[in-house]
Amino acid sequence: MSIHKSDVSKRKRRNVSTKSRISYFIKNYKKIIVGIIIIVVVICGLFVGFQSGFFSNIKNNEEEYSIVEITGLKTLSEFNGVNNYTEESYFSEGDEIIVYQEYTNISHKDKADFSLYISVTNPENSNEYYTKQDLHINNPEEKGSYWSFSVDESWPAGVYLVSLELEDHISGHIANDFAVFFIED
Repeated sequence: MSIHKSDVSKRKRRNVSTKSRISYFIKNYKKIIVGIIIIVVVICGLFVGFQSGFFSNIKNNEEEYSIVEITGLKTLSEFNGVNNYTEESYFSEGDEIIVYQEYTNISHKDKADFSLYISVTNPENSNEYYTKQDLHINNPEEKGSYWSFSVDESWPAGVYLVSLELEDHISGHIANDFAVFFIED
């Protein structure tokens, strides 16, 4: 069997053809290959990070705070201490109105830092008759507070709305509550 020149040139063409195909593939798909390698490295890194607990340690370092709550906002005619008061919603000129509220979740690792903002308005005329802002409390044992004001002749008969905002400066949470009382003629 003899080898013809044409057979040898076909083989060379096949060999050149295979080499050029590989070269062509590498040249044209180089960016794709590098991209695939980067994706594989990132996935492996994430897998190792989750397995080692790296990402859970970051999350656990964040403080989680309970949401501050106002559990009772009441108008009173008499206050003698926690759970020892006379609740009242109807008042007359000259009466002292006591506003009492209790709150929870204001202590964080034996620290407290919150402010109270109080206003009393008459929804019928939109006037504000009493306001107290930035009552600052930092006692972690504090579970409630009260304040009082007197009704004079400038307060018309009608419905009044007591609005209370409690801002927890440690957690950043804000709670709101309201109560209604009436002034009779």
